[in-house]
Amino acid sequence: MKRIIVGIGIFFFFHAVAFCQNCQPQVKVFKIAQASAESLYEVANSLKSEEGKVSFDRNSNSLIVFDCPENIERIAGVIGTLDIGEKQVEIKVVVIEATEKFLEEAGITAGQVIIAQGEFEAIANLIKESKDANTRTSMTVRTLSNRPAVLQVTTDEVIGTEFVIFSNGAEITTPVREPIGSLLEVLPTVLNDGTIKVVLRPSVSSMEKPFTPSERTIITQVVIDDGDTIAIGGADVDRGSAKRGILSGKAASEKKKTEMFLTARIVD
Repeated sequence: MKRIIVGIGIFFFFHAVAFCQNCQPQVKVFKIAQASAESLYEVANSLKSEEGKVSFDRNSNSLIVFDCPENIERIAGVIGTLDIGEKQVEIKVVVIEATEKFLEEAGITAGQVIIAQGEFEAIANLIKESKDANTRTSMTVRTLSNRPAVLQVTTDEVIGTEFVIFSNGAEITTPVREPIGSLLEVLPTVLNDGTIKVVLRPSVSSMEKPFTPSERTIITQVVIDDGDTIAIGGADVDRGSAKRGILSGKAASEKKKTEMFLTARIVD
């Protein structure tokens, strides 16, 4: 708390002279109860006067406002309305392997496609009925807005050994393990207009050489409406060859493409 008070003092000193004489600027610290101070920063900053200043402190989850009393009062009213708990988001991920012909018939011809709410159900039915597509993975998880979620299909593999030598000269060798397989990190953020910003980081790790794990990863970001689905294409896969899809981490029996469908839905 001492660090915050010192920071407020410096904040006040350097900006007090910028106000006109008919305004007696004040410093107000808003302790945010349920939302995050960072998420409310832009709102408070848009309501301040031209000379006013707004900052936030992550450690204490507080907004610091330096402004005229009437502006601080207006900002306080808005913060009180918006200081609600972070919304919960349900993330459903389906990873398939499909031929180019199937993807074209399903209308997925680009590397990244947004499918409107309700339309993915028709594609899911096509996947079930077609011989040119099969589901590799299906997972569902819930997380709070601005909180990352991790979906993974991994196994612990030995990547090395470590030695412990005791004072009596005894030695113990223990294996060092690391999760190897498919992993998807998702960071959903519910925006003020009801849309969802989704940051995705799918990665695949494998043991192509003994004790030598390798990892491939990509990062993408997209804003979608509540209930929409993101379709993201992966690499070509050939079963029986060394090629593997970054989204599936598995080889394919015939030349296909991996496709990931991620549906994000705000939970009431």
